Amino acid sequence: MMIELHTEDELSKVICILGGFIIFYGLVSYLIKERLYLSEALVSTIVGIILGPIALHILDPGKWGYKSEITHGFTRVVLAIQVMFSSVALPRAYPIKEFKSLLILLFPVMIFSWVINGLLMWWIIPHLTFLGSLALAACITPTDPILSSSVVKGKFAEKHVPPHIRNLLSAESAANDGCAGPFLSFAFYLMESEFVGPAIGNWILISWLYEIGVAIVVGIILGYVARKLLYFSEKNRLIDKESFLVFAIALALFVMGFVSIIGCNDFIACFAAGNSFTWDDWFRQETEEAHLQEVIDMLLNLAIFIYIGSIIEWRSFNLQIPIWKLFLLSLSVLSLKRLPVVFLSSKLKLIPAVKTYREALFTGWFGPIGVGAIYYLTIVNKKTNDAALLEISQPVIFFLVLSSILVHGITVPLIKISKRINTRTITISSINNQVSRLQIIKFGQDIVLDKRSKKANGDANNEGEDSKKEDNQEGNQEDNQEGGRVKIDITNLEDRNSQEIDIIEQLPSTLPTDRRGSMSTKYAIWDEGDNYIIENYDGEDIRVVPSLPPVPSYKQ
Repeated sequence: MMIELHTEDELSKVICILGGFIIFYGLVSYLIKERLYLSEALVSTIVGIILGPIALHILDPGKWGYKSEITHGFTRVVLAIQVMFSSVALPRAYPIKEFKSLLILLFPVMIFSWVINGLLMWWIIPHLTFLGSLALAACITPTDPILSSSVVKGKFAEKHVPPHIRNLLSAESAANDGCAGPFLSFAFYLMESEFVGPAIGNWILISWLYEIGVAIVVGIILGYVARKLLYFSEKNRLIDKESFLVFAIALALFVMGFVSIIGCNDFIACFAAGNSFTWDDWFRQETEEAHLQEVIDMLLNLAIFIYIGSIIEWRSFNLQIPIWKLFLLSLSVLSLKRLPVVFLSSKLKLIPAVKTYREALFTGWFGPIGVGAIYYLTIVNKKTNDAALLEISQPVIFFLVLSSILVHGITVPLIKISKRINTRTITISSINNQVSRLQIIKFGQDIVLDKRSKKANGDANNEGEDSKKEDNQEGNQEDNQEGGRVKIDITNLEDRNSQEIDIIEQLPSTLPTDRRGSMSTKYAIWDEGDNYIIENYDGEDIRVVPSLPPVPSYKQ
């Protein structure tokens, strides 16, 4: 019996290409990500473009069936899982701790971004109505959680981005994918209704109170129940290790499907469920050493951006819209989308999590446009009956996504190159001035930690004398309130201004009450003026008092 092999079998071709790319990418992944600082999205998109119809014509999603339906389903599943991963990775009760910062980013900043993007499109793109421009602007308003991972994860982020900024970007990018839905529906309600009043009323009742409000409530309940069930199963040894590790992925799929059945916003529900599920930090701490989520995250990122690269219709870029207008729109959107409003909000002290102007610039710049924009584009194509909007929407959105992938993908390497240039051209005198005022931290040395307060630096000497007595005076309440000594092992000496340390021995008074007893906690050291700042994973600052006399090493 002969078995006929179909060499043109599209499924086999896709599996072969995807598997081969992941193999070859894995062989040089450390070089790409940790040496060249290139994002997975940028590399995958370039590969998808090369393999797609515009170049080698090896990968052609147009032959798979209804491309719009495939794109809609693929992007939806990937976004739901990424939103869940970002939520689960946040510190304990993060939305409550940073409620004000998230509220500002999710409403005033998003509304500004939506309106300014709409005005830019209305001004630059010909034959586009104002409501059509608002619909397209809603597609590019959310910050993509997949592209944001390039600046919140990895070696560069650990060395140069403070934990509180990484957490803020992760939380915002996860939450605003769902919040973009009402902005899109606002334009469609006005398009479909003859009267403004009833349209706005339906928009508030359906888009906000039902689709968003009910999704939040359902997500919180499902996440809470899932956490209690998992804890009970783990406590009674009913669940194996493999099922425990993939629990968050299964929860994302279940929540996404359930809330979609009842007609609610699945991304907001996944965000709420993820935070409720990991509210006490237990699941994150139990799974952070397994790195399974990072593996799934990488596979999804590579697959979705290869797909995006292969479905870009290059011929549409210069048909309805002159190419120079697309470049002008891209430059305007990336520059004005959120950078001005985030910087202004930081200057007015409206975003507590953003503490310096440099952090404000960084947070404002990294609002990449990615998978979420393409997902909402598929919704626009489903709902609109405007032929002009259908013709314009695809080249506009895909060009902006491509521009964001390229620009944000090379931003980190450019920052790294500029840092090296500045390091090599700095004068010897300036090095001495900067380094001489810093406390020298050695391997195994004890340091005295003091929770950030408004105390004058003149109290440092008194605190140092009190800390010396800790070995002989156990239970001194004043010392316990202010800090304690820890034996540290500096694991990264490459960058003096941001050294990651691993606490290997500590006194109970070192950490906040809810984190006491932890024997291995990751911290980051940041130089701030005349003090070091030791910042833990939760973004809580503990200040090193530099004027203390040397403390002898703690001996067990």
